Amino acid sequence: MKRFNVLLLLMSSVLFFTQCDPGGSPIDFEDEGPLYQFGDQVAVINAQNDFGFDVFKDLHTAEPAENMFMSPMSISMAIGMLYNGAANGSATAIAETCKWDEMNINDVNEGYKGIMARLSNNDPAVQFDMANSIWHEQSFPAYPSFLEVNSEYYSSEVNALPFQDLASVDVINAWVSDKTNGKITSILDAISPEEVMFLINAIYFKADWTTSFDPELTYESIFTSEDGTQNPVDLMPAYESTQRYFENDLFQAVDMTYGDEIYSMSVFLPKSGETVQSVIDELNPTTWETWTDSFLERPINLTMPKFTLEYETSLLETLTNLGMGVLFQPFGADLSNIAAANLFVTKVKHKTFIEVDEIGTEAAAVTVIGVGTTSVGINPTPTMTINRPFVYVIRENQTGTIMFMGKMMTSEE
Repeated sequence: MKRFNVLLLLMSSVLFFTQCDPGGSPIDFEDEGPLYQFGDQVAVINAQNDFGFDVFKDLHTAEPAENMFMSPMSISMAIGMLYNGAANGSATAIAETCKWDEMNINDVNEGYKGIMARLSNNDPAVQFDMANSIWHEQSFPAYPSFLEVNSEYYSSEVNALPFQDLASVDVINAWVSDKTNGKITSILDAISPEEVMFLINAIYFKADWTTSFDPELTYESIFTSEDGTQNPVDLMPAYESTQRYFENDLFQAVDMTYGDEIYSMSVFLPKSGETVQSVIDELNPTTWETWTDSFLERPINLTMPKFTLEYETSLLETLTNLGMGVLFQPFGADLSNIAAANLFVTKVKHKTFIEVDEIGTEAAAVTVIGVGTTSVGINPTPTMTINRPFVYVIRENQTGTIMFMGKMMTSEE
């Protein structure tokens, strides 16, 4: 299967969560039953998409010529779990970065609880599985209230493991593999000594096209990158097929539906003289709403590439760029609602998989947030046994004058 630079196929991850009717307008959740009598779900989805655009743009800026596939939902939901452990400036940084600053934390929690229920059952022709988990070092005294709120609103499994045991990495990776149907087999390579907790979100999506492509028509051709590089690619034609389509001065766009047409993949193909960067520059919540409202069904001659892509990245730099840098500072983060210890975020790792063929699409995403302790607060009651070489200083404290300095290397006189 050929890997290549698919034009904005990342937008498919947004469409996993932005529900549209055949005319392109967002579904009115208030018509979907008692669960959607409140606006929390809509507000959280809008915030998640807006945040997803920011992450997408930053990742593209870092590697403009590289393939990329990410899940706004997986990243946002993992941060949502962390949000319940943050306080003061750290909570503010999360809220502002994730566009939750006009909501309270209960709105975010209720929103995600409703979204999880909705997406797990809304199309019998689509398999959409989502799972959250919290893994903590078995001796780490996490507050029960933090674990309980994440269990209640995010259905998080809570598991205690001996992190010093190398087998704990295998246990966590096995959970990830199971929840992504084997498409992402690992998320951790090792557990650092300071790490005491991992918050993990996993998503698995599999759906057939509403109208599949004929495998007998698939043919090998050439894919030309923006720099002129040419590589082989398998193309799937659908001549005179009826698709949701629109174009403007910047691009042509097609919205291909899955199953019962609740889920879809939108592809934006820049016109001659335009680039992917040109499309990304225009991407924001307002233009996104305009674009998705503009699709109309019409016959077109569509040719779609067949591809497989695996993607992995650290989000520390991206989230720092977007305003969450305080969370990654060992003595700057405030995660005091997790436990009575000095905690900070050690890693935010994102890993994805997507395969597109004549039948449909299979995709998976995993986000892991590592939480570690600083040197202060690792043990509530420190133990110091001075039975090996040491250095010592005698000083005057008001002026800071060092009176004597020494070291003891042996107990022999």
